[in-house]
Amino acid sequence: MNATMQPLHPPLPEYMGVVDIVAMWPSQRAMAHDIARELGLPAFSRDRVRRWRDRGRIPPEFQLAVLMAARRRGYPVTAADMVQAHSLPLREV
Repeated sequence: MNATMQPLHPPLPEYMGVVDIVAMWPSQRAMAHDIARELGLPAFSRDRVRRWRDRGRIPPEFQLAVLMAARRRGYPVTAADMVQAHSLPLREV
């Protein structure tokens, strides 16, 4: 990679939350567009994507579409990442 090329997405944190998954896309509008395509819908609300980010939750009925859309773009998010993003943080005992 030369000095003028940028990575496809920002570096990922060790713990990936919903905020990190949403941030992989260049915009929430782009993510909504990709999800619409995966679901075979003419459109999908960017506001819905924003609410997911703000709440830290992607409803289960949309998680597979998000994973497929990420895969189509080459983003490194897996089903395990999705589960982890929706798990409560572990506390030290």
